[in-house]
Amino acid sequence: MIATKKQVKLAGLPNFIIVGERRCGSTSLTKWMEAHPEIYMHPKVDLNYFIDDYVKYMRKEWEAGECDYDAWWDNHSAEGYAAEFVSGKDLPARGEKSADLLFWRPAHERMSRVIAPDTKLIITLRNPINRAWSMFWNEVGKKREHLSFEEAVAQEEQRIRESAY
Repeated sequence: MIATKKQVKLAGLPNFIIVGERRCGSTSLTKWMEAHPEIYMHPKVDLNYFIDDYVKYMRKEWEAGECDYDAWWDNHSAEGYAAEFVSGKDLPARGEKSADLLFWRPAHERMSRVIAPDTKLIITLRNPINRAWSMFWNEVGKKREHLSFEEAVAQEEQRIRESAY
């Protein structure tokens, strides 16, 4: 069988993606994998190709809104994603880490349309209570959380209903 131009362009797609979760060791795993000579890890620690740019695509603050689903496709494609991995095209393993992919709902459909069906998804998990506590303090440090831990946990169900994030 002769490969089409599109198949050749897409041959460089990653064959694994570390999809999360934040505060669960995904960045450490990425650093360890980078040390292997036959693994290409995208140099940007959180590529976030499938996640909307908060400023460019969001109609409202990301904490309280949905994304503009159609706008994302205006400048994203399988070819564009494959182009991110050109530097590692000759290595047997190519991947990236984007921890928010696990929980950001719009990314799931996008990934299903762009990545190869045999792409491996690597999920890192942690004790949920320890992860929530670590995540809370990370968000406080970045000035994205202004509630107490107890108030933030109490608001979580409402936050989930109001936002893709």
